[in-house]
Amino acid sequence: MSLKHVILVVLKKGQCTGYEINQTFAGPLGIYWHTTHQAVYRALASLSREGWVRYREKSQDGKPDKKIYSITASGERALNQWLREHQQPGPINESLLVKFFAGELCPTGALIEQVRELQATHQRNLEYYRSLAEGFEPGLERQGIDTRRGYLTQRRGILMEQARLAWCDEALAMLEQDQARE
Repeated sequence: MSLKHVILVVLKKGQCTGYEINQTFAGPLGIYWHTTHQAVYRALASLSREGWVRYREKSQDGKPDKKIYSITASGERALNQWLREHQQPGPINESLLVKFFAGELCPTGALIEQVRELQATHQRNLEYYRSLAEGFEPGLERQGIDTRRGYLTQRRGILMEQARLAWCDEALAMLEQDQARE
C-alpha cells in the first residue's frame, strides 16, 4: 500500500484541503497509517502530476490561497484497481525486538525500562481504540457498511493492543527473573 492510495481513499469520501487530509492522519486514520505533513503534500503533488487528483484554489483574506483536492476519474480507476488487489502485511521494523535479539548485549534494566514505556503506550492506545469503538457497538447489526467496517478496524486495533500488552507482561516477567539472577 502506498500513501497515494490512502490519500485517494480520503478524497473518495469527499473533497479536502491538504490540511484536512493531514488532520485525518492525525485522527482516526493515524491509528493505521503513520505519515508526515511533508509526505502528504509530496504525495498530493505527485498525484496531481499523475492526473489522479485535481485541485481548485480558493482565496482567503490575508492568507495564501488554499487548494481543495478531489479525486479524478483516472484516480478512481487506480483506486478501484488497488482496492481489488491482495495486499501483503507490512514489514515489521521494531528496534526493541532487535534489542531482545541482541541478547546479553543489551542490559536487562534498560530493557525493563523500555518495555514498561512500551506497555504504557499500548495501554493508552487500547483506551483510545476502546473509546472509538464505543460509538459503534449499540445496534451494530443494523448499521450501514461504512459503520460496520469502521468498527472492524477499531476492533482489530483493540485486539492488537491487547496482544501487545500480553507480550509486555510476559516480557517483563521474564526480564525481572533475569534481573534477579544477575
